[in-house]
Amino acid sequence: MSTLTYAVRDSKTMLRRNLIHMLRYPIALMLVGIPVILLLLFVYVFGGTLGAGLGGVSGGRAEYANYVLPGILLITVACAAQGTAISVAMDMTEGIIARFRTMAIFRPSVLTGHVLSSMIQTMLGLAVVIGVGGFLGIGEKEVAVPFSSMQIVRRDNDWHLAIEGTRDALRNAPTYEDTGARVRLSPTPSTTQK
Repeated sequence: MSTLTYAVRDSKTMLRRNLIHMLRYPIALMLVGIPVILLLLFVYVFGGTLGAGLGGVSGGRAEYANYVLPGILLITVACAAQGTAISVAMDMTEGIIARFRTMAIFRPSVLTGHVLSSMIQTMLGLAVVIGVGGFLGIGEKEVAVPFSSMQIVRRDNDWHLAIEGTRDALRNAPTYEDTGARVRLSPTPSTTQK
C-alpha cells in the first residue's frame, strides 16, 4: 500500500470516529437547535415589531424573516465551528491525542477527520435552518394576478388551483400589498311602514 492509501484510510477512520461522537453527544443537537430557536424567536416574537422598521410599504414579519435569515445562517456556521473547537479541545485534554501519537497512523488524519466532520455538521445545520426558513415562508412573494387567469384543475385525484402563465411572468408580476383597508357592505335601507 502507498502512503496516500494509508493517509486516506486513517483520515476516513478519524472522520468515522468524529461522526460517531457527533451522534452520541447531545451538543451536536444544541449546535443545530440554537440557530433554529433563534430564527423562530426573531421571526415570531420580534418579527412584527422589528419588521416595521425595515421600511417599505408593509414592512412586517415576512420582510423581517427574509432580512434575518442570512444572519442566522452565519450563526449556524459559527456554532458548528464552536462545536469543532470544543471537540478538538476535549481530544487534547482527555489524552486521546497522546495515544494517537504512539500509534502508527498518518499524523494529519486526526485534524482531517475533525475538519471533514465539521464540514458535514455545518452542511447539516445549514440545511436544517434553511428548511425551517422555508416552512416559515422565507422567500415568498405575494403577487396580484387577474382572476381570469386562474383555473381549478384535477391532478392525481386531487383538486388544484392553477394559474396560466410562465414562472418569469409571475416573478415579474407586481407585489400584492395588503393595506389593511376593508370594504364593508352596508345593508340596504329598509322601508319603514307608517
